[in-house]
Amino acid sequence: MDAPLKRTRLEQMFIGEASVGDTVDFGKGKWIILDKKGNNALLLRTETSKKVPFDEDGGIKWLLSSYREWLNKKYILKFSTEERKIMVEQFLYKPASKGKTKEKLFPLSEEQYIKYKDIIPQINSTYWLKDGNFINKKVKAVAKDGSIIQVKPDDTDIISRQACWVNFKDDMSKSDKK
Repeated sequence: MDAPLKRTRLEQMFIGEASVGDTVDFGKGKWIILDKKGNNALLLRTETSKKVPFDEDGGIKWLLSSYREWLNKKYILKFSTEERKIMVEQFLYKPASKGKTKEKLFPLSEEQYIKYKDIIPQINSTYWLKDGNFINKKVKAVAKDGSIIQVKPDDTDIISRQACWVNFKDDMSKSDKK
């Protein structure tokens, strides 16, 4: 068994044994466990990564945002192949095409932030949520004081704080054989 596979199996074991509210290592960072459902855990990065606009073109739809594309095409490459395999794909529906698309990394929604607010550690930065406001063409974010604010989607002073669902039980060697 190679080192990245061993490391990921250890990460799975520690995530599986940890409780909601505990901090765990995953990838190159520390994550807090916000929820557990079945064999999956919802993780939120305890630190922030970098300042990114929600959408470089000023759009407010998460599905079409440059931030979503950056997280799931570029940032995801910071994780090993084995770590990417245990991230649970989330499916989003594209209303216009009636098709669906998938993602593994995302910011929390406003609903999730409110639900888990009491266990989310505050940070000294403002970070994106995934909700846009179609009336004023702004996107929601969490301010340094923990309040929800609305900012322009092309604001470059907002930080990325990503979340993901991770499977902590499945044997990755089975998926390698498919």
